[in-house]
Amino acid sequence: MKSLKNEDFVTFLINNQYSDYYQESDVLVDFSIIDLKKELNIINVKYSFYTTRDENEQLGKLFEIRDSVIDEYFPASIYKMELTEKYIWDSSELCDELDEDTFVYETIGIDAIDIPWGDRRVPRDMIDRVIENLDPLEIASTLINKYQATKTHLPEFIPLAIRKKIHQCVIDYLDKLND
Repeated sequence: MKSLKNEDFVTFLINNQYSDYYQESDVLVDFSIIDLKKELNIINVKYSFYTTRDENEQLGKLFEIRDSVIDEYFPASIYKMELTEKYIWDSSELCDELDEDTFVYETIGIDAIDIPWGDRRVPRDMIDRVIENLDPLEIASTLINKYQATKTHLPEFIPLAIRKKIHQCVIDYLDKLND
């Protein structure tokens, strides 16, 4: 029986559960294994990650992105997701290999924790990933054209924790226009 490493299972999760086309616009960061137990052909795992995924729009929208083809918006906060799942393979050998074609899984529990931008639990790179994912030029264009943002002014609804990064998007956009 091969020893199961947390990093290997995180890679398996990302490749098999979080890499489909419909999740492409989600920002997923800081995957970590909380608990991992393997018995023969079964793996029980509890893991967590931070995401902007908000299927039910419970987090709310800080602002909508201008001229989006799809419904894009800058989230008002993020989620820390904690999932407990059970993975079953046909044999312990396939389980040892984390075979990607022969497993079934069951979600046993999901906890979604709403975390505001200013909370210290928000991973450092989360804001960068959200801006990159949504397009800094579109963010800036929206704030300038819809909310009159300038090099010296941002709308008051932008949380303090993300103001600096958002403001830099606006400055870079305006500098690009003047080149």
